[in-house]
Amino acid sequence: EGALNEDKIAELISKTALTHGLSERQVLFNICEKVLNTLKETDSADVMLHNTILYLKHTDLVLSKLK
Repeated sequence: EGALNEDKIAELISKTALTHGLSERQVLFNICEKVLNTLKETDSADVMLHNTILYLKHTDLVLSKLK
């Protein structure tokens, strides 16, 4: 822990979300999608993670419309 500067990355995600009026979760999902899309080789775990992110983004969108 700490070698990847997780705290700084988390802080940057929070600041970006605040600046753009988004939730931290939305920013994190977008970043994860971008990283997954840059992978030259993917395995089943990558596909599963990508599908989970898409599901969660869709769920967030539906819930935000219901509010």
